[in-house]
Amino acid sequence: MGIISVCQIISFGFKHDFLNKQIMRNLYTYSLLLLCFLFGSCEEFLEENPTTQFNKGQIYSSVDGAQAALNACYAYISNSSLYGLRLQVVLTCGAGTMTAGTTSSAYVELAKLDIQTNNTAVAEVYEGLYITINAINDVLLNLKDSPIDQVERDRIIGEAYFLRALCYFNLVRLFGPVPLVIEPASSIESAHKPRTSIGEVYTTIIEDLENAWELLPVAGKQPKGRPYNYAAKFLLSKVYIAMACIKENPGEPFDASWLEESTQSYWQKAYDYASDVYTNGGYSLVDQFNELWDCYNPYTAESIFELEENVMTGSTTFMYHYLPGYWEELPLTASSNNYGRLRAMRESYDLHFNRYEGDFRLDETFIQYSYKRNMTTTSNPGRVYYTYPYTRDNLPPTGEMSSSEELPYLRKYKDPRFTAFDANVNVIVFRYADLILMMAESANELGKTSEAIGLVNQLLDRARNTPTGRRTAPADWNVSMSKEETRQYIMEERLIELKGELHEWFDNRRRGIAYFKNILQKHNDRLNELSSTMTYDYYFGIASGSGGNKVYSLTQDYVKKNMLCPFPMVEITSNNNISEKDQNFGY
Repeated sequence: MGIISVCQIISFGFKHDFLNKQIMRNLYTYSLLLLCFLFGSCEEFLEENPTTQFNKGQIYSSVDGAQAALNACYAYISNSSLYGLRLQVVLTCGAGTMTAGTTSSAYVELAKLDIQTNNTAVAEVYEGLYITINAINDVLLNLKDSPIDQVERDRIIGEAYFLRALCYFNLVRLFGPVPLVIEPASSIESAHKPRTSIGEVYTTIIEDLENAWELLPVAGKQPKGRPYNYAAKFLLSKVYIAMACIKENPGEPFDASWLEESTQSYWQKAYDYASDVYTNGGYSLVDQFNELWDCYNPYTAESIFELEENVMTGSTTFMYHYLPGYWEELPLTASSNNYGRLRAMRESYDLHFNRYEGDFRLDETFIQYSYKRNMTTTSNPGRVYYTYPYTRDNLPPTGEMSSSEELPYLRKYKDPRFTAFDANVNVIVFRYADLILMMAESANELGKTSEAIGLVNQLLDRARNTPTGRRTAPADWNVSMSKEETRQYIMEERLIELKGELHEWFDNRRRGIAYFKNILQKHNDRLNELSSTMTYDYYFGIASGSGGNKVYSLTQDYVKKNMLCPFPMVEITSNNNISEKDQNFGY
């Protein structure tokens, strides 16, 4: 199925009276399993009426049916269009501190910051978010008058509000003004929604999260991984940080005229919500950083919102996009296809190493210096491959470095049981360390710099714990740092602690054009340092065919353009209320 627009998604829901074609398939599957359980043999059920389609009354008249509909929403947000792969592609390759290790055009455009309006990864993310929203809207509409148990009804509705807020928060930060769809369309014509101002979108996000806070259960009353009430306050804090940054940097790229309060007021709200979660949320740091990435023990005390990723969710491919092919820590795989497509910039590793040499988090975030091929492959089993921070001028005497190894690999997502398509590695969307850094950032902006430093030092203290004992690195921050220095250190600490966890794209842009330009300048500077020994960026050189390094343009218009993704051309051509004049700046 090709990429479709949001108006087509909504139109399908209207014409078929139940979401869209794809949603019908998955929800039908969930419902079929449920009804087989309730009413007996699936074989008998199918024999009686092989074309049966369930009406909403059947699905939403029981807790199990309503839960099946909610599960469909989780399936969409977890699948390969979103957190299962494509959202990761967009948020890594285009971050400015991550890049691509492939010549695939969708990845190349993102990493070059030369995104075309028909970029397939961007379009899939846009489509996937609206498919998820459409499914959520159906749940919210049909549970209004459902006769199911009130406690269960509130829980399901609360989760749906939380998921919708997350979808719109991603949409508005990636694309700016977007069609605001909060209920299923009543006609095909009404499916053609114009781009809605970011003020209205943010208002809806806040309303959804406030509803989620009221309806979600307390800690201990939710299955692992599913959000409980304080997850809503966590996300509210993140929303108000985004709003504070918009207010502080008007027109870069967002209109700020709708923000009626002061910048400090939004920082205060961000701080208050974060402080509430910090004090009362019940989350905590795991003892050792490596525990976060143990796929055998997901849903730690640090997890605020976590998505299950496995064969059942159709989202098992993202893991190996970060890893080298035939890696010895994936001992069962004999394939290298699509491995290493999502890579860190060299300056990301340099930032971490230069600030905290000896930090255990370096060991658990990056594959450093070298790795071995596993013994399953018949192609050079056990061979040693050298990778960054080795470069061509500091290799061991007998070492060789291929062009594909010149960019650092991340190692957070790994499942030793992986063979081809059966990984079980969850995506930790939000965790407590992020909350601590959000609270620290907000505190610092409010003049509470010593408190901010103390919060970050909690993360540094945890980082010193390892399976073999305590390390001396990373050292605590000096409490005498200025507010300005602390601000920069906190933003860089987010790049270190949360590396590869899908925050960088947003963090690198939300403080305005000058900040993002500085991120790109660091990349250019690092290339200049390496130019005498490393003749090209692996991906950039192969992609361009010229063998030359990719140096980002630093003009105001270039940087401003890349503060947002292009609005997908498929939406512009399909939606009667959106035209090419509505395209984002520079595209």
